[in-house]
Amino acid sequence: MTSNDVTGYARSATGSGPSGSAVAPSPIPAQPSGDPRWEVSEAASRFRVGSHRLDADAVRTPMAVGSWTVWPDGRPCAGSLGVVLDDALGFSVFRARPPDTGAVTTEISVDVVAPGPWSGAGLVAVGRLLAIDDIGGLAACEVVDDRGAIVATGTARCQFVPVPRAAAAAEAGHAVMPTVEPPAVYGVLDLLGARQEPGETTARIVVDRPAPLSNGLGMVHGGVLFCLSEMAATALTRPGPDAVAEQTMSVRLNLLRPARIDEPLVVTADVLHRSRSVTVSRVTASGMSGKPYTAAHITRRQAGGPARRV
Repeated sequence: MTSNDVTGYARSATGSGPSGSAVAPSPIPAQPSGDPRWEVSEAASRFRVGSHRLDADAVRTPMAVGSWTVWPDGRPCAGSLGVVLDDALGFSVFRARPPDTGAVTTEISVDVVAPGPWSGAGLVAVGRLLAIDDIGGLAACEVVDDRGAIVATGTARCQFVPVPRAAAAAEAGHAVMPTVEPPAVYGVLDLLGARQEPGETTARIVVDRPAPLSNGLGMVHGGVLFCLSEMAATALTRPGPDAVAEQTMSVRLNLLRPARIDEPLVVTADVLHRSRSVTVSRVTASGMSGKPYTAAHITRRQAGGPARRV
């Protein structure tokens, strides 16, 4: 997440080689008045996520679309929405936090309305605070395209954690993150420096060097872990020549502990249930210790064609 969202979460094979032509980086939307509070993290920069725009009751976070939102073969990647969702949801709670605290995301739940591909000027995640108490807060978000059609909806629960006064001041805008130029990429695997190991009952996504995927606070961005989890579930292949194409419908992700950026990251998906039209998988992300960073349940179903507005 951004430098001002302590909202990481804390406390507590197939290669990805280039396929097709690289796409030139899209510009990140201009940040208001040069205020360092709105600097984006390196992970957000890679996904072309822009800086927050604040309304009285909403956080609006833009994201461009392009090769970073698809697999190398052109299939849309629902997981690529993870960073913009995480940033908009997390900041919706963070901006209402008590003094001298940060807000850490502990749970993200997302339903995909329009699985893509997405086009046009880009997407905007609109986050709103739903409830807050002494422990934390709950936020909701809609991701919409440039026509106002809903692409995905999500909620997140965040917990408040103590932050020393000096750190809180830095989070309020007295520390500037370096500007990172997003690289040209061939697809989301290339963007993440990941390799895919597909399988019928177990699949993996491996990132040997996750350091570029940081939220700016020394841990892997929660939205990146969301993305990798969805990608691992997508790498589960159906047996037989007549297997139907599937799309991700929902992701329920618990963030258990900070994900280290100084060692390889392994995300493993296992089939819990499979019918003729639905696959439910359990996905975990971990480092070298084997202790899970995240645990997710992901539902994919037979593709149903373009979503219709109601």
